[in-house]
Amino acid sequence: MLDINLIATRRSDRQRRAKQMRLSVYALVGLVLLIGVMYAWLSVSIRLVGSQIGECQAQLRDPQLVAASREVRKLQAEITEMKPRLELLRRVHASETGWLAVLRDMSASVPGDLWLTGFTSKRDLMGHTLTLKGASLSHDSTADLMLNLKRTHWCGDPTLNFTQVNQSPGRTVVQFELAAPFSRAIGSETQ
Repeated sequence: MLDINLIATRRSDRQRRAKQMRLSVYALVGLVLLIGVMYAWLSVSIRLVGSQIGECQAQLRDPQLVAASREVRKLQAEITEMKPRLELLRRVHASETGWLAVLRDMSASVPGDLWLTGFTSKRDLMGHTLTLKGASLSHDSTADLMLNLKRTHWCGDPTLNFTQVNQSPGRTVVQFELAAPFSRAIGSETQ
């Protein structure tokens, strides 16, 4: 069958295509306008950020800030250089506490009729030893000192290096030297 209304169909197709064309042109113009607005907004944003960067760079070039920055770097280098020394001082302080405990224990260990004339600390590959020299009125006092030292937490088994009896009118004096090994070397943490 033939379509008699062919002119009307063609006209409606043309109108529909024209309407679609107008919609396409409007969409394209809208898209171009949107791209233009976004481009303008991004350009303004870029310029603002660029001006902020320029201000920051100008502030960073400020002579006072440059001098302060150099001073900070210098101080950081000094701090880095001083860290090992500070750590050593902390360890020395810790050993100082250990030595104070040793002196306190030695003071408490000395019997009333015994006096110390000196002591030395020696550290070698064999360990750490405290050598005590002194005098007493009897061998028993020297033995009491050795027993008292052995009871302390820091001392191992003390050994008697020598004794010498000196007779004076009315009094006997026993000079002695003993070695008191440390159970744990004091100051080993400083190395």
